[in-house]
Parts: sequence; structure tokens; C-alpha cells
Amino acid sequence: VINRQTGKTRILRSKGKVLFDEQGKAHALTGIIQDITTQASIQQQIEESEKNLRNIILQAPVAMCLLKGEDFVVSIANSLMLQTWGKSADELMHKPLFEGLPEAKNQGFEDLLLNVYKTGETFVADGEPVSLPRNGEMQIVYLNFVYEAYREANNEITGVMALAVDVTEQVIARQKIELAEERARLAIESAELGVYEVNLLTDEIHTNTRFDQIFGFSHKVSRSEYTANIFPEDKEIRAKAHKEAVQTGQLFYEARILLPQGQVRWFRARGIVVYDNQKNPVKLLGVIQDITDQKQFADNLTKQVADKTADYQQAMEQLVKKNQELEQFAYVASHDLKEPLRMISSYSHLLLRHVPNNPDAAEYARFMSEGVNRMQALINDLLEYSRIGQKPVPPTNVDCDLVMQNVLDTLHITIEETGAKIEYKNLPQVLGVPSLLSQLFQNLVDNAIKFRKQNTTPQIQIAAEQHDGKWLFSFSDNGIGIPEKYRERIFVIFQRLHTRDQYPGTGIGLSVCKRIVELHGGEIWLQSEKDKGTTFYFTLPVAHSN
Repeated sequence: VINRQTGKTRILRSKGKVLFDEQGKAHALTGIIQDITTQASIQQQIEESEKNLRNIILQAPVAMCLLKGEDFVVSIANSLMLQTWGKSADELMHKPLFEGLPEAKNQGFEDLLLNVYKTGETFVADGEPVSLPRNGEMQIVYLNFVYEAYREANNEITGVMALAVDVTEQVIARQKIELAEERARLAIESAELGVYEVNLLTDEIHTNTRFDQIFGFSHKVSRSEYTANIFPEDKEIRAKAHKEAVQTGQLFYEARILLPQGQVRWFRARGIVVYDNQKNPVKLLGVIQDITDQKQFADNLTKQVADKTADYQQAMEQLVKKNQELEQFAYVASHDLKEPLRMISSYSHLLLRHVPNNPDAAEYARFMSEGVNRMQALINDLLEYSRIGQKPVPPTNVDCDLVMQNVLDTLHITIEETGAKIEYKNLPQVLGVPSLLSQLFQNLVDNAIKFRKQNTTPQIQIAAEQHDGKWLFSFSDNGIGIPEKYRERIFVIFQRLHTRDQYPGTGIGLSVCKRIVELHGGEIWLQSEKDKGTTFYFTLPVAHSN
């Protein structure tokens, strides 16, 4: 109603009843009218305040909620708080907090909330680890949160206001930084590095204890005092390095320190220059390391290398001398040893002419002739073996198909007589000495034909494939095979597994093969089974590309 005297609106509450006469007819109305303008205004203010509080909570840029009563019923909660809890509105709104969020039980929150509710004391947490549901599983998140008592107009505590910020990313990032700093500290301590920081504007220097120790100080001194201990001849090295560092941003140099006791130590300095926004150098950050032991080790190593080089040079000179002696031996073998053999052969023929019709004399002469022939073959093979690699020939690209064709031409009579079948196709080019490779291939083919089984046509397959950056060759035959216990012996010079009556030869052929392969930087080995054949394997270097 409007008060006519003041013109103001008043709010009235009216309450009454109707009075009835004896006939039951209404004849009067009685009641009271109460002015409740003040009470209505207060209630309106309360409702407006609650509406404003709800809007503040719902629109807040951080997670907020209002928990009412000792059961902490979720009265208001914005979407950020629901997201922080990992719950929907249907799961939590108007329910006791720990009924809708049982995962939060037994983490201490009940006691914290109850203390705030009963005492009115605000609780603040910074980076607190909390276990909450995330994507269907429990995860540790880190929260900054505040619990503050919610008071009515009469100052009565009726609930708790909660505010939270998820700082998981920041906490994890901080932990990573702390871990990196700890690792750096351990690395610096383990490497016994001296650390320093120089203000290039004021020349002020900050160092750690190890830096002071390296420079021979037990206390902090000025930068100029540190510099004064650098070896006089090395100060120019330091000055040049610092001048270049201002331009490049990187500092590196090695120098000596002259300690007060007269001892000389080596150190290595590394650093970076920090610039301001105008690209002016303002700070130098760096480390130094005592490298005296390394320098001494390097000096000792250099001396050892020099000594070993001298020993190597002496050994090479001795080797050259031995080679010269070997060449002289070869000359003697080819001339002086052959001359008596020719004489024995000539006199055996003369003996036959002077002792005609004597069967015993003829037999003796034949023995002498065969012995001479074997001795000549042995000397020739020995000379051949000794000359391998004596005069190094620069390696070239060698077509192994052409090498095999030359081998077949050389052995064509033996191949025709035995009916041997030799198969190969598209052999590669290798890096080697043509004459030595021809000798290698010929010896292996000849060996396969020689050690054939009786009444069996020799069959030889030759192939090659790339393996570990080299060519791997295989020479396979169907011959008599080699017992396992003899497989190492066959590469030893003059080693024979059969008598001369069974298989002729001097026992030097495979030794020659081994030496040729090794001169080419390769290896040779075999696989064999008695009466089923043998396969020789060896490696040769790949040819140079054009």
C-alpha cells in the first residue's frame, strides 16, 4: 500500500476471520494488519545476495563451490569445480560431498573441512597432491585450494566456501626443473667442475668452492686476483678467447695456473655470454675443469707413441733386411741348389749308358731321377711361396669371370682328361692383384680335380655373394672330402694328408691360397664331409666404384 502522508510504499501482512450470527450469516470481519516492510526488505536482500553469490560462483574463472551444513552438501558448484572433481552435476549437486565423491575419502579432506566449519579458520593448500578420478581411473593431480567459512548475515557459520586451481602441469614442470638442477649439481660435483658467473658490466664474479680450489684460493677474491694466477705465457690465450666470446657467445680455452706454492696446473674453461635486449654482453656463465692429469697422460702417450714409432721403424728396417736375406736365399735356391740337381740328373743318365742291361742300375737311376724331379718341384714351389707379396702391386678392379676363363684355358688339358664339370655365373668384380687372384682360383680348381673320387666325374660349383661389405666366394666339389681333424693342417705349408703315390704334389698349394687371401685382407676356411666333398670359402674386398 502507499502511505498518503509520506508517499512511500509499505508492505503489510493482514490476518483475520469472519464473524457469523446465530443464523449463520456473516455479519462482521475481525483481524490485524502488520507492517512487514522491514522484514520483506531484509528477505529480498538475502535472496538477492544468494543470487549474486550463485552468479559469482558459477561465472568464476576458477573452480568454486559452496558446501552447506556439517554434511557439506554441494549447494552451488561451477563447471570448473565439477571438472576438477571428475564428476557430473547429477552425481554431486544437492548431495553430501563425500557421498557423491567417495574417492576423496581418507585423504584428510573431511578433517580439514570440519575444522574450518567449526572454528572459522581459513585453510590454504599450495600444490597439494590429490587422488581424483580421471578418464575412468584414479590419478594424482596437484591443486592449490582454499577452504573458507561461509557465514550468514548474523555471522553464523552455515557452510564452507571452496576455491581450487589445478596446478598439475606447473608442479610437474617445477619437479622436472628441480630434477634437472639436481642432476646438473651432481654432474658438476662428480666432474669436479668449478662454476663461475661474471657481471661484465661491473666485473663482479661469483664462484663455487671448487673454482676457488683450482685457482689455489681458500676464500673469495676479486676477478683480477683470479686472473693474476694464470701462467704469464697463457694470459694472451685467455684474452683472445674472451674477446672472441663476446662476438660468438661461446667461450673455450685451455691455460695453465701458477699456484702460490710454485706448482703449475692445467685448466679448461667453457662458457656462454648472456646479452641484453640491445645485444650488449652483460653476463658470462661458465665452468672450469682441472685437466692436469689429462695433459700429463697425453704427454706420456705422445712419448710412448714416439718410442713405439722408433721401435716400429727399427723393426721395419730389420724386416727390410730379412726380406733382402730372403731374396738372397731365393737366388741361392734358384741357382746354387738347382745346379747340383742338374749334375745328379746328368750323371744318372751317364750311369745308365755305362751299365747296360743291368736292371738294378736302371731301377736305381729311375729312383734318382724321380727324387731329383721332386726336389726341383719342391724348390720351385718354395720359391713361388716366398715371392708372394714380396713386391707389392697396387690393387685394381678385377673381373673374376675373366679370371676364371683364364684358369679354364690354363687347365684345359686336365679338364678334358678328367671330364670335370665346372659351373660359375656372373662372378663379381673385386679389388685385388690379377696375377695372385688367377693363382688362387687355379689352385682351388686344380685341387678339386686332383682330389676327386675314383670313377666319379669331378663337379665344381663356384659362386659369390656380398656379405658384411665384402665378397664371399665358395668353391664346392664332390671329391673325397677332408676329415674334421685334418681341416686346420691343410693350410700349413708342406702338410700332406696322402702319400705321393695316391695324390702327387708338394703340399704347398693351399698354403699359397691362404697367403694370397690374407694379402687381400680376407679370410679362408672350409666345410667338408668325408666322401661327400668340400667347400672352400674366402672373402675378397669389393671393387671400387667408377
